[in-house]
Amino acid sequence: MDTDLQNLVEQLEKHGLTVAPCDPEKRLQVTNPISSLLAEEIVLKRGRYYTGFDYEIGDRGREEACAQRIAYLLGAATTSRRAGP
Repeated sequence: MDTDLQNLVEQLEKHGLTVAPCDPEKRLQVTNPISSLLAEEIVLKRGRYYTGFDYEIGDRGREEACAQRIAYLLGAATTSRRAGP
């Protein structure tokens, strides 16, 4: 699997999402384990990540930000960078 795509998988798993590769390299099925209805296909094409409905998620090389956007779309907990009080 492509290094950037593998990085995206790791970032998505940090958000508690389940990830399954669909094609040899460029397609992922991402699911929130709370409900199988909370799922999205992520495709890497032309150096950018898109949903199965062609909603642009972000650029290759920015997998952490892309994972946060996907987690938000699927209702998963997103990590905050703010420090506590």
